[in-house]
Amino acid sequence: MQRKVLKKSIKVVCLIFIFSFSLFAFQTGDLSRITGDWEIELEAEGEYFYLDMTVEELEGKLSGTISESSGFFYDIELENIEYDGENFSFTFDAPTPPDGMERTVGGEFEVGDNGLEGYINVADLEVYAPAVATRK
Repeated sequence: MQRKVLKKSIKVVCLIFIFSFSLFAFQTGDLSRITGDWEIELEAEGEYFYLDMTVEELEGKLSGTISESSGFFYDIELENIEYDGENFSFTFDAPTPPDGMERTVGGEFEVGDNGLEGYINVADLEVYAPAVATRK
């Protein structure tokens, strides 16, 4: 009797593991929606800024870099990258206007069929700027 219960428990655990793994694979399987090279346009307090972002998938994990188009900063590593299939977010530390001081910058985007739409924020400056990203 105990053997039957043990075998049944093992089967249930295996099924849960397989289901969980397939769910994880489904959620992260379409990384092509966010990987690649992006141009980000953001409008903050009447001024437009342009960023170049590259997102890559290496061994199932996302990584990336971001640069300011006119060279204010270049190839800064993205941190705290999260992607759930619909929303994409990240942070990075970079010099920011108006004084060039290094601050944490965050990006929060909704992933669409033709690009990313959301916000770039700098909490220290209370800046929450609308942003649109298109593929290069």
